[in-house]
Amino acid sequence: MVDAVGSRVVVESSRDKIVRILGVDSEAVNWGWLSDKDRFAYEALGSSHRIDTPLVRDDEGKLVPTRWNDAVKAAAEAISSPDASRVALIGGARSALEGQYAWAKLMKGIVGTDSVDCQLGDGLPAPMVLGLPRATIAEVCKPGGVIVLLGPDPKEVAPSLFLRLRHAVVNDGVDLIEITPRPTSLSHLAAASIHPTPGNVGAVMGAIDEPHRSDSDLGLRYGDLGRVRTLISSGRPVTAVIGRANLAESPRYVVDAIGALHRLNPATRFLPMLRRGNVIGALESGLSPSFLPGGVRRSGGAVEGWDAVPDSDGRDTDGILKAAAAGEIDTIVLLGADPLADYPHRGLVEDAFGRVPTVISVDAFPTQTNSSYADIVLPAALPGEYDGTFMNMEGRLSPLRAKVTPAGQARPDWQVAITVANAIGHPCGFTSLDEIRSELSAAVPSLTDVDWTEVDQSLDGVVPNLDRNWVLEFADPVPPPTSSSSGLRLIVDHKLWDNGTMIAYSDSLKGLAEQAVMRISVADAHELGLSEADVIQIDRDRATLEVPVAIDPSQPTGVAAMSLGGQGFDVRDLMAADRTVINLRIQPGGTA
Repeated sequence: MVDAVGSRVVVESSRDKIVRILGVDSEAVNWGWLSDKDRFAYEALGSSHRIDTPLVRDDEGKLVPTRWNDAVKAAAEAISSPDASRVALIGGARSALEGQYAWAKLMKGIVGTDSVDCQLGDGLPAPMVLGLPRATIAEVCKPGGVIVLLGPDPKEVAPSLFLRLRHAVVNDGVDLIEITPRPTSLSHLAAASIHPTPGNVGAVMGAIDEPHRSDSDLGLRYGDLGRVRTLISSGRPVTAVIGRANLAESPRYVVDAIGALHRLNPATRFLPMLRRGNVIGALESGLSPSFLPGGVRRSGGAVEGWDAVPDSDGRDTDGILKAAAAGEIDTIVLLGADPLADYPHRGLVEDAFGRVPTVISVDAFPTQTNSSYADIVLPAALPGEYDGTFMNMEGRLSPLRAKVTPAGQARPDWQVAITVANAIGHPCGFTSLDEIRSELSAAVPSLTDVDWTEVDQSLDGVVPNLDRNWVLEFADPVPPPTSSSSGLRLIVDHKLWDNGTMIAYSDSLKGLAEQAVMRISVADAHELGLSEADVIQIDRDRATLEVPVAIDPSQPTGVAAMSLGGQGFDVRDLMAADRTVINLRIQPGGTA
């Protein structure tokens, strides 16, 4: 129920029901600020649609209740493959830290697969997130500094952070450099604002350190590069807030931009603004291919308390789905994940799950994916129903408290992992939260000195040192895509109000997602002969799709922007997993 900022909250309950969530005035994190999404998403806990008993799919294709023992036995048999590379896990970014570690140990240390990924194709590469020097929220907002925004609109992804950033710029003499594909909620406050077309953000960031490059070379306004160059080299502390601002372009372009900033100012510290609540905890726990808990690389690594580690590097979500579509995966575990609704390329998800023999879902709600494809569903408890630990975007550890009884037979993720491991015949080696935390402290170097009692009692939580002191290696920059003489380049971003699971099952929030529209600039609309009442016809894969249009005066020219999860048109119908950018050939359609 908490976003990646990890806002400190007080959860109030009565008669075994959560009735209110209030913000806590945490100086380090959110100053008591909460978005309405944070305040009201708890309503989903009491939804009549909760999955409160194990389910299996019967011979008629229906999910029907079954006993825990039977469901767990079937799950254990499915993931106990003699070829571990044919087993994969997607998800875990919304679980507590203890559940993330338990599932990492089950899948990597017991089952033996490294195809485990907590990011559903909308994050940043794990080596970069784990290896960059880390900044706290307070360090980013420190008076007199310079902030580089290389990510999505904070107001839509991390509202509490948005308020902290706005306060820093307005009140504390902080200068904001915005390098985003389109204007954000902070654009009017930015000291410098550049909006590269999709595929060009790396080239633009790289040009800042090349005095001979002119703004016109990159299609920028006169003086843009100079203003950014002056601010970054001013000698003031520089921090960067990074993430995926455009799901319709390859993350390699963002990586190139981050690498260019790191070379330009090696003292820059970074705050990952990744969308999923506990994704940093998931990465630190080992729910990522090629890594073990604590950011230890799988090759040549070992984990205290584990009997073994995977023999070879596994696949990320993109690779898992492509392998599944090719018939190379036998079992996929979904740990609180709904790829059919959340992964950027819906067609690939349908191809993949249409060929996977067994899908196991550990979830609290019926989702598009488990309703359509899951063979086994294990009911999961939600935050507010169990004790545990949350790690926010800066790595801060904060306690989660059980305030109400889990729905029906639902169990915390860590208990589910233990139960499945026991059914396999290879126990995890722990049976309680305290035992998991002890193993975490032994297995993860950055948590060795953590006082878990302090984590439970401190108002502001505890920030372990997550800096790895790696020598960061960035691959050669990807050349910008070839310019297209016709059409517009697609931008796809996230909105705070979408059709996500917790919103859909919260009475006060459901239905708040906006109608899906494609936003284009005034100049592009004029060139195409479009008005607000029109729809756009887009040719895609031998089909003609009609999309409502909105003319946006703030929109840069040459691009068309839509948000994921809007009501009506699904923008993923315009996307493709094998393209670094999406060029749209459009023409006027009818009237909306």
